Amino acid sequence: MTRKDICDYWNNRTPYTWGNYQSMRKLRYELQDYMFDSFEFDKFKGKKVLEIGCGSGIDSAEFAKNGAEVYAVDMSDKAVNHTKKVFEGLKLKGKISKADATNLPFENDFFDLVYVYGVLHHIPVVEKAMDEIHRVLKHDGKCFAMLYHKDSLLYYYSILYLGGVVLKGFNKGLTEKDILARYSEGKVGNPYSRVYSVDEAKRLFYTSGFNDIIVDIEYPVIDTTTERKVKIPNIPKKLGWHLIVKGSKV
Repeated sequence: MTRKDICDYWNNRTPYTWGNYQSMRKLRYELQDYMFDSFEFDKFKGKKVLEIGCGSGIDSAEFAKNGAEVYAVDMSDKAVNHTKKVFEGLKLKGKISKADATNLPFENDFFDLVYVYGVLHHIPVVEKAMDEIHRVLKHDGKCFAMLYHKDSLLYYYSILYLGGVVLKGFNKGLTEKDILARYSEGKVGNPYSRVYSVDEAKRLFYTSGFNDIIVDIEYPVIDTTTERKVKIPNIPKKLGWHLIVKGSKV
């Protein structure tokens, strides 16, 4: 697995880019219906916000529509170009560029918020990315992230059971890490994914120099062999697939 493998995969797998902005926005926030409450896009008016891994640009646009000074980066050319088109179509201002999370092209102590949704768990050298996030944040600046949750129904049922047992991944000699990478995304072939327990997520932030760390669990869904992100009513929230992690720079 190389950086090129990861970049090539995500150039061909940029979520929420197969339709127009309005339909994609509707789909995104109906599926992840916790996002407005969790991330408070409307609370950063006049603040410098960096999104790492901007993908379709929908979340960056949400910050910009609410008055934030938005910077957005992605390692994928497709994501950068798509985000630029979204901002142009909505007549929003934003600085959008190609960059690697482990080598951010920004000065120290620059941002009020770094927002990184569904990205850190795809970075093999995640500690380096966390160091960069810490570096570019102002004192008392915040990082909001979403990480995949290890102690979730989706991980144990959809990935390990369906992928490892029903689809015979273990019989084919795949490791648990192999099966996670293979089946964590909608398109098979993802080079790298990782899952975190609540304690591991807290430790990642704490050892990277953050304090006031809060972790919430959201998104109680499963993937089946025919359908993705099926919401399961009445299951405990602690079995959700998404960890929402927030920390402040020391």
